Amino acid sequence: MTVKSSIKPTIRKTINTPKQKLKNYAIPDKAKPILLSGIIIAASVAFFPQEPLYKFLLTARPWQSHTEASVETRHIVNEQNQNTYASTYYYINTSSQMIFLPNKQYQKATLVTYTSPDVKPSQFEYLESGSWSISGQYIEVNPSNISDNSTSNQMVDLLQRNNILDIKAKQTYRMNFDSIKNATLNNLSFRTSEYY
Repeated sequence: MTVKSSIKPTIRKTINTPKQKLKNYAIPDKAKPILLSGIIIAASVAFFPQEPLYKFLLTARPWQSHTEASVETRHIVNEQNQNTYASTYYYINTSSQMIFLPNKQYQKATLVTYTSPDVKPSQFEYLESGSWSISGQYIEVNPSNISDNSTSNQMVDLLQRNNILDIKAKQTYRMNFDSIKNATLNNLSFRTSEYY
């Protein structure tokens, strides 16, 4: 007599749950700092007003800028022939450092080096201090104390006319950042320059 068994074999199926999928995915070590920085910025923007964040970034460190430019000047060679000119090219190198203090004061030092084929390299330092204010990501500085040790007023005037040196004028900067370490300031008032 044959007895049929009514017991069916059980088949186990493996289902990947979300937790198991996360365990199988490992974040590369190089990507962790970038991911963490993005999370911090996203959380700051989402849960805190942006202006305090900009103030923190602005006063957290010194800001530096380096620019190079060339300027051409023309002068009359022959007084009798007013159409005879000679050109002189000046190569200008400026290095600036700016500090924003929590008491809404700022200090800026700029070293200007200039040279030309006919003139040996010369340099002077330009110092500026005053007050700053912020609105969103825009910062306005208002200089009140200005000094320089230049021996050539003609060169200072030439730099001002070509928007290379911004003396005695309010300036507006815009802060841009994609991470806390990569924040920059762009000067919107004069010749394009970036502070980092």
